[in-house]
Amino acid sequence: MKKLTVTQKKIIFISSLSLLFFLIFLFFIWFPSRNTMMQLKAELSSAEGSIQEIESLTKMAKTVDEGIRLLEEKERRLVLKFPSKEEDALKMLSDFAQKSGINLVSIMPQSKEIFLDEGGEKILIDGKTCQRLAVSLEARCSYKALVRYIEMLNENLPSYCVIERLSIHKEGVDGASLNVILDMRLYLLS
Repeated sequence: MKKLTVTQKKIIFISSLSLLFFLIFLFFIWFPSRNTMMQLKAELSSAEGSIQEIESLTKMAKTVDEGIRLLEEKERRLVLKFPSKEEDALKMLSDFAQKSGINLVSIMPQSKEIFLDEGGEKILIDGKTCQRLAVSLEARCSYKALVRYIEMLNENLPSYCVIERLSIHKEGVDGASLNVILDMRLYLLS
């Protein structure tokens, strides 16, 4: 094996040092600033969307008071979609099941957990903390009733209820009645 010359050693040393500086720059400056920039862009687009929504509501209003009333009404609808109490959310699930013609055998909620974003930070909406609640429903119903129930959840609670798993088993010979297990996550603001 040949020995390296002094010039070759200097080139290797300078190349290694350059690579080290590049990696330090990449991991300690570029990636953190890129993540911060992405978060700022997301906040900006959210704020712009909110501003456009408010402007569209106020354009529909003839007076400032009517615009404020429309904004308050929209906020009340948001609060209805994100209940603050676990009991209210479970009652809504039960009411929708009853309206759909589903016979609930059991509702098994898990304990609430704080919902975190990708950075591990709490998600706050209007000063309220977003929480996630896992719920498992066991029911007996027909196919039509199950479809009505899922459609009702989708129409009334689209941003608040996510179905994680749906298990369907036929009951009896004709298969008109089903045993259903529905696992979902509910999102609450409190």
